[in-house]
Parts: sequence; C-alpha cells; structure tokens
Amino acid sequence: MIWLRRGWLRILVGLVPLGLILAACSGSEATAVSDDVQEPAPISSDVDTAITDGTAALLSAIADQRTVTINIALTDTGFDPAWVFVPEGREVQLVFRNRGETEYHYRVVGLEPENLLWINVPEDVAEEGVTDDEHDAHHASEFVPWRATSRAGIKPTGDEVHAYVSSGGNRDVVRFVAPAIGTYSVVDPLHPEFTGELTVY
Repeated sequence: MIWLRRGWLRILVGLVPLGLILAACSGSEATAVSDDVQEPAPISSDVDTAITDGTAALLSAIADQRTVTINIALTDTGFDPAWVFVPEGREVQLVFRNRGETEYHYRVVGLEPENLLWINVPEDVAEEGVTDDEHDAHHASEFVPWRATSRAGIKPTGDEVHAYVSSGGNRDVVRFVAPAIGTYSVVDPLHPEFTGELTVY
C-alpha cells in the first residue's frame, strides 16, 4: 500500500511540470479549463489506514523476529569481537568458530539466561559424561539443554552461557534469552588472558 501512495505521488509530480509546459505553450487559452478534465481524487482515508496498518505490521514483524544471531571467532589472540551486544528478552543465538590451534571457551560470568540450549555436536556423543538419555536427545532434536565435557575436562554447568570449541575449525552454537539489562564479563577458563564483555540492552 505504501507503494500505491508513492505511485500516486509520482504521477502527480510528473503531471505538474507537464501542465506548466502546456500552459506556457498555449498562452491565454490555457486559462480556461475544459469540463472534461477532472482533478485527481484525494487519497481516501481507507488508503491512509491501510498504509498505517501495513507499516505497523512491518515494524511488529521486525520486533517479533525470533532469533538474533551473532558470530564470534575464538582465536589464538582472544574473542573476535570482544564486545557483544544482545537485546533483552529476545532469543539470542551465539555461533562460535575456532580459528586457533587449541580448545577455547566463552563463558559469560553472572548472566543467568532463560531457555538455555546448545546445538548437538556429534563429536560429543562419544565422549564420557553423556548419559543414554542425553545421547537419545542428541539424535531427536537439533538443540539440547546440555553440553558434554570438553576435551580439556571442562563441562558447562547449564545455568550460564558457556560454549567451547575444540581445535580444528569446529563450531558451537548456544541459544538463550537474557532476562535483565546489564554488562557481563566474558572469560576463557583455559586462557585467563582472554577477556571480553557481553552487554544486554
């Protein structure tokens, strides 16, 4: 509907210069308006309402977008980006890729997420610490509410945003909802020199 309104506006803008040219060319004869010529009808209030409703629907759809995805590289020099911003009350998906030579962790200290899920990582199914139920859940769904112990022996607790990626270009994905605005430190238990921040706005 917005296009329709803009279309009328383009037609009107195009007709005004044409009318001025015709008036200049025909002299005094242009002052008399023929009975056959009709002025364009004003845009009805129904069209205005439709445009307003369409804009509201578009803004609502953007606001209701289900998942915000942020890519983070874990490298030999730290987190990239080191500062991450996520919206309060929206589902966030952090996608981690290992760009270094060893195992890296991404642990957000103090943030108590809601609806915390990790993507199934096939290499973890064969690792110790995974129960039969967890193994079945691994094959039954794309995301699960647990993460197996890492090769370095660190297991996310399940009550904080904590992802890890082994060497070799693997990835990890964690989904959650941040319920409170604030800024939280990000650390790597294996590399204390790596620090970052996650801000919920």
